[in-house]
Amino acid sequence: MDNLDTASLRRFDLKMKFDYLNEKQAWKMFTQLARSQGYKAAKYRAYISELKSMRQLAPGDFALLARQYRFTKSYDVAQIINDLNNEMLLKGEQSSGSIGFLRT
Repeated sequence: MDNLDTASLRRFDLKMKFDYLNEKQAWKMFTQLARSQGYKAAKYRAYISELKSMRQLAPGDFALLARQYRFTKSYDVAQIINDLNNEMLLKGEQSSGSIGFLRT
Protein backbone atom coordinates (compact mmCIF):
# COMPACT_ATOMS: atom_id res chain seq x y z
CA MET A 1 0.00 0.00 0.00
CA ASP A 2 2.99 2.26 0.47
CA ASN A 3 3.43 2.31 -3.30
CA LEU A 4 -0.10 3.45 -4.15
CA ASP A 5 -0.83 7.13 -4.54
CA THR A 6 -3.35 8.69 -2.15
CA ALA A 7 -5.96 9.28 -4.87
CA SER A 8 -6.11 5.59 -5.72
CA LEU A 9 -6.19 4.60 -2.03
CA ARG A 10 -9.39 6.62 -1.54
CA ARG A 11 -11.13 4.38 -4.08
CA PHE A 12 -10.85 1.32 -1.84
CA ASP A 13 -13.39 0.93 0.96
CA LEU A 14 -11.16 -1.55 2.77
CA LYS A 15 -7.39 -1.62 2.70
CA MET A 16 -5.41 -4.71 3.62
CA LYS A 17 -1.78 -5.60 3.40
CA PHE A 18 -0.71 -9.23 3.20
CA ASP A 19 2.84 -10.14 4.05
CA TYR A 20 4.53 -13.39 3.19
CA LEU A 21 4.33 -16.21 5.70
CA ASN A 22 6.68 -16.10 8.67
CA GLU A 23 8.76 -19.17 9.55
CA LYS A 24 6.19 -20.62 11.94
CA GLN A 25 3.31 -20.18 9.50
CA ALA A 26 5.30 -21.65 6.60
CA TRP A 27 6.32 -24.64 8.73
CA LYS A 28 2.71 -25.29 9.74
CA MET A 29 1.52 -25.19 6.14
CA PHE A 30 4.43 -27.36 5.03
CA THR A 31 3.71 -30.02 7.65
CA GLN A 32 0.03 -30.04 6.69
CA LEU A 33 0.93 -30.51 3.03
CA ALA A 34 3.50 -33.22 3.81
CA ARG A 35 1.00 -35.08 6.02
CA SER A 36 -1.63 -34.85 3.29
CA GLN A 37 0.85 -36.64 1.02
CA GLY A 38 1.24 -39.42 3.60
CA TYR A 39 4.66 -38.47 4.98
CA LYS A 40 5.45 -38.88 8.67
CA ALA A 41 7.15 -36.17 10.73
CA ALA A 42 10.44 -38.08 10.73
CA LYS A 43 10.57 -37.63 6.94
CA TYR A 44 10.09 -33.86 6.85
CA ARG A 45 11.83 -32.55 9.98
CA ALA A 46 15.14 -32.61 8.11
CA TYR A 47 13.84 -29.80 5.86
CA ILE A 48 13.30 -27.16 8.56
CA SER A 49 16.38 -25.10 7.63
CA GLU A 50 15.59 -25.20 3.91
CA LEU A 51 12.05 -24.01 4.54
CA LYS A 52 13.30 -21.23 6.85
CA SER A 53 15.41 -19.85 4.01
CA MET A 54 12.31 -19.39 1.83
CA ARG A 55 11.16 -15.87 2.66
CA GLN A 56 8.57 -15.34 -0.08
CA LEU A 57 6.07 -18.11 0.56
CA ALA A 58 2.35 -17.39 0.58
CA PRO A 59 -0.62 -19.61 1.43
CA GLY A 60 -1.43 -19.78 -2.27
CA ASP A 61 1.87 -21.55 -2.96
CA PHE A 62 0.86 -24.41 -0.67
CA ALA A 63 -2.69 -24.46 -2.05
CA LEU A 64 -1.35 -24.69 -5.60
CA LEU A 65 0.84 -27.68 -4.76
CA ALA A 66 -2.01 -29.40 -2.91
CA ARG A 67 -4.14 -29.05 -6.06
CA GLN A 68 -1.33 -30.29 -8.30
CA TYR A 69 -0.66 -33.27 -6.06
CA ARG A 70 -4.27 -34.39 -6.46
CA PHE A 71 -3.30 -35.39 -10.00
CA THR A 72 0.25 -36.58 -9.39
CA LYS A 73 1.33 -37.32 -5.85
CA SER A 74 4.70 -35.97 -4.75
CA TYR A 75 7.31 -38.72 -4.89
CA ASP A 76 9.12 -37.53 -1.74
CA VAL A 77 9.34 -34.64 0.72
CA ALA A 78 12.30 -33.15 -1.18
CA GLN A 79 9.98 -32.66 -4.15
CA ILE A 80 7.63 -30.57 -2.01
CA ILE A 81 10.58 -28.37 -0.95
CA ASN A 82 11.74 -28.11 -4.57
CA ASP A 83 8.25 -27.24 -5.81
CA LEU A 84 7.84 -24.57 -3.11
CA ASN A 85 11.22 -23.12 -4.03
CA ASN A 86 10.21 -23.01 -7.70
CA GLU A 87 6.99 -21.16 -6.84
CA MET A 88 8.93 -18.69 -4.74
CA LEU A 89 11.49 -18.12 -7.52
CA LEU A 90 8.70 -17.29 -9.96
CA LYS A 91 8.01 -14.20 -7.86
CA GLY A 92 11.44 -12.84 -8.76
CA GLU A 93 14.02 -10.87 -6.85
CA GLN A 94 12.16 -7.57 -7.13
CA SER A 95 9.63 -8.52 -4.46
CA SER A 96 9.27 -6.08 -1.58
CA GLY A 97 8.20 -8.69 0.95
CA SER A 98 4.50 -7.88 0.79
CA ILE A 99 1.66 -8.91 -1.44
CA GLY A 100 -0.91 -6.51 -2.83
CA PHE A 101 -1.47 -3.77 -5.37
CA LEU A 102 1.68 -1.98 -6.54
CA ARG A 103 2.13 1.13 -8.62
CA THR A 104 4.21 0.48 -11.74
